[in-house]
Amino acid sequence: MNYPFMLSDSQWDEVKPYFDSKSRKGKQSLQVIVSSIIYLLRTGCQWRMLPEEVYGKWELVYYYYRKWMAYAVLENLLYKLVGKVRKNNGRAKEPTAAVIDTQSIKTPAGVSEQIGYDGGKKVKGRKRSIAADTQGNIIAAGVTAASVHDSKAVCVLKEQVEDYGTITTIFADGAFKGDPPFDRKGKIKWKIVNKKAGPFKVLPKRWVVERSIAWLTNFRRLAKDYEKNIECSKAMIIMAAITITLNKLLT
Repeated sequence: MNYPFMLSDSQWDEVKPYFDSKSRKGKQSLQVIVSSIIYLLRTGCQWRMLPEEVYGKWELVYYYYRKWMAYAVLENLLYKLVGKVRKNNGRAKEPTAAVIDTQSIKTPAGVSEQIGYDGGKKVKGRKRSIAADTQGNIIAAGVTAASVHDSKAVCVLKEQVEDYGTITTIFADGAFKGDPPFDRKGKIKWKIVNKKAGPFKVLPKRWVVERSIAWLTNFRRLAKDYEKNIECSKAMIIMAAITITLNKLLT
C-alpha cells in the first residue's frame, strides 16, 4: 500500500506507549489511525474525505480522535514529548517560564458555535490562546470566541499552565496589563513586553510564541477554524503541536 502520509517506525515508537496500541485488534493499526489524523491536519481535507483505501473508514479514525480528546491522551503525549525535547537541548524537563499570545482566526460559513468578532483584528471567528516555553515548544492551547478580550481568553490556559508547577514567569504583550489572568496564587509573575514606536524590532521573548503560532498555520486544517466546537479546535492545535514537537525530537 502506498500511503500519502505515514508515521515512520521511529516516530511511532516514540508515541506508541501513549495510545494503548495493544488494545487495538482490528485491521487498521493505531499507527495508521494516528497517521490519518496528521494527514487530515496537513492537507485540510474533511473527515469524510480521508482516503478509505489507505486509512480505513473515517468513522473509526474519528472515534479514536474523540476518545483521545475525552481522556486527555493528546495533552499527556504533548507534555511527554516537550519534556524529551527540552532534555535533549540540555534543559530541565519542565520550563520555568512561558510566553503567551493569541491569534484570531476566521471560521467558514458552516461553523456557527462559539464565534465572535474581534474588532481590533477585524476578524469574525474564534481566538486561539497559545502558551510556549522559551524554546518555542507549545505547552498549552485553548480556544474561545474571537470577541473575548485577550486578557479573558487566555484563562482557558490556566489549568494547563499551572499544572507546570515550575513556571514562575509568563511573558505577554500589553493586552495583559493590570491584574494577571491567573498566577497560581501569586507564584507566577507576568512580565509585559510592550511594542515601541519606531522601526520594526523583534520583541524579546514575544517572538518565540509568535513563531510557534506561525508554525501552526502551516497545517492547512488550521488555516481557518473548521471545527464544530472549541473542544475539537483545541484538540487539532494540540495534535499539530505534537507533530511539530515529534519532528524536533527526531531531527
